[in-house]
Amino acid sequence: NGKFSVAGYSALDLPDRTDYEFIGWSTKSGEQKVEFEKGDDARADTNGSNDLYAQWKSTQITDKITVTIKGNTSTVTYDGAEQEVTGYTVESSDKRYTVSDFTFSGTAVAKGTNAGTYPMNLTANQFKNTNTNFTNVEFVVTDGKLTINPVTDKVTVTIKGNTGSETYNGEEQSVTGYTVESISNNLYTSSDFSLKAGVVAEAKGTDANTTAYLMNLTSDSFANKSQNFSNVKFDVTDGSLTITKRNIVVTANDVTVPYDGKAHGGNGCTADNLVEGHNVTATITGSETNVGVYPDTLVPSNAKITDQSGTDVTNNYKVEYARGTLTITKRTETATVTITGNHNSVKYNGREQSVTGFTYTAPEGVTVTLNAGSKAEAKGTDKGTYYMGLTKGDFIVSS
Repeated sequence: NGKFSVAGYSALDLPDRTDYEFIGWSTKSGEQKVEFEKGDDARADTNGSNDLYAQWKSTQITDKITVTIKGNTSTVTYDGAEQEVTGYTVESSDKRYTVSDFTFSGTAVAKGTNAGTYPMNLTANQFKNTNTNFTNVEFVVTDGKLTINPVTDKVTVTIKGNTGSETYNGEEQSVTGYTVESISNNLYTSSDFSLKAGVVAEAKGTDANTTAYLMNLTSDSFANKSQNFSNVKFDVTDGSLTITKRNIVVTANDVTVPYDGKAHGGNGCTADNLVEGHNVTATITGSETNVGVYPDTLVPSNAKITDQSGTDVTNNYKVEYARGTLTITKRTETATVTITGNHNSVKYNGREQSVTGFTYTAPEGVTVTLNAGSKAEAKGTDKGTYYMGLTKGDFIVSS
């Protein structure tokens, strides 16, 4: 057993350790508690190993270390899917300081779907020095970002305004809306555009016109709402409403009157398929006097149709005409006819003398004639009274 004084590390001509300072010795290997310092007394024996192990401590670096963090960036074009950029780069002003000497508590991700700029939101506070050998570490951070640019290729949206055809009904009618017939880019949808403020896709009207009522839709009626597309064109066909005339048949009313010796003609008309509350009048020509049935004699024309307020709405109708029948019937009541043979008084002159004819009174339209073979005559030569001898059988009474 021998006693000796413990030497310092440098006295032993052993290799030095950069950035570390010798602080003593230990009887165990590895990082251990110092058991002997330079100049301490020690004793060697034969009971075990007499090896001593050098113990070190880090030498702290006080020079300023600048760590430059740059978040990654990416610029892409909108494609309808979520896109992202991740990670960052590290540059240290001292090559001894590496990525293993600090920690990061953030999320180095920038992501998005729609056109725009999405930051990672990196800050210096998210980076922390964990190496105690470096006492003056500064993190200089440039944020990362993802830029999604809109699609610049032209997108054509083909739009057709809805159309409709209605029959005149006296009320305002309309057709609304439009149809998207095609879009040249599948990523662009009908939710990406709309009618501009104040524009309505509606055509409306009341009267039957020779031209349609228009929506007045144009390419300028629509606006792109999507930030993801910068070159959208609208190809628009206008919508319209056509109101057609209402078909009606104006029919002269059939007329039946008893014979009265006067000419008789029309007495108004009717029409089918008129709008409720509308009225029709027409000129009716054609007449007859005598008893009989006269089909198609009553001829309507020049129909005029008015609405509830008396406004002329004839132009909203397509008018056809149907003739009416005139019937003049025989009179059925008993008529008294008084027939009086003519009278005359003359002086005897030696020759035959006579009186002829008759008169009658009868209701209007009744005529009296002699039967064939009957005569209304009284004649004679000598003084006296001569009679015609007329009876009712000699006459024909007609109406």
